[in-house]
Amino acid sequence: MGAWDGRAPLMVDFLKAQEVQDPLILDTSWLYVGHVDEFLQFLPACNERGWILMVADPLKGLDLLRKASKAGHGNVKAVSRSLRVEEKKQELCLPAQTIQEALKFKDFDAIQKNSAQRIEANLNILKRETGITDKDIFRVPMLFYYAESDSWLCPG
Repeated sequence: MGAWDGRAPLMVDFLKAQEVQDPLILDTSWLYVGHVDEFLQFLPACNERGWILMVADPLKGLDLLRKASKAGHGNVKAVSRSLRVEEKKQELCLPAQTIQEALKFKDFDAIQKNSAQRIEANLNILKRETGITDKDIFRVPMLFYYAESDSWLCPG
């Protein structure tokens, strides 16, 4: 469960009252929405625990973009998926910038490094509290950026 600016969700008291175990509180204050699932997921697995952890890795995401650019793909759109139906209804858009343009965003590298540090701090909490080790943590290249930045421009 995530905490934002030192405040935990109201349901923490309810969960504590169950007296099974205290909820694990992770720092989500650095995220736009502040949900734990913005950077990690628990997935079922055939292991001792019955689950593994899938976690965002912004440094791997940054490395992936750099390698793509170096390999001559800098002019490819950085985000190429289609909008989902619910996103269209909300009149959302996807940025149109290329990989090369994304790599030049203000503070892009620093944001990835900061995000990685915050994710690692949360992983340390999970390791300490659950005993999970790196062998059961699956890292996925992923990038973070300011949601309200002028850098991510929508076409049109």
